[in-house]
Amino acid sequence: MPIGLIALALGGFGVGLTEFGIVGLLPELVAAFGATESVAGHLVSGYAVAFAVGVIAIAAAYGFVSALRVGASLIAGDLAVLLVGTAAMRGTSAVVSGSAGRSPPPR
Repeated sequence: MPIGLIALALGGFGVGLTEFGIVGLLPELVAAFGATESVAGHLVSGYAVAFAVGVIAIAAAYGFVSALRVGASLIAGDLAVLLVGTAAMRGTSAVVSGSAGRSPPPR
């Protein structure tokens, strides 16, 4: 079997797992964050739309670049987004920062 087909199958499995895995957790998310089920359900739709748009944009931007450069630049970009997001979340409430079930320490 070609390596590209194996990579495509594993990638599809990973995307499906992350999209549909959260569906089983929606009741817990609703209870933890005090949201409605429809608002929590939009998490799945938002992820799917962002993934679809992102994949098209990445394919268009990196269509003629070597795979090694694409991987390195995507990892660097992901790290930059993670660092900026972490810095932006400092001092926010527990619900926004993702620490469900814990309230922020008193100041």
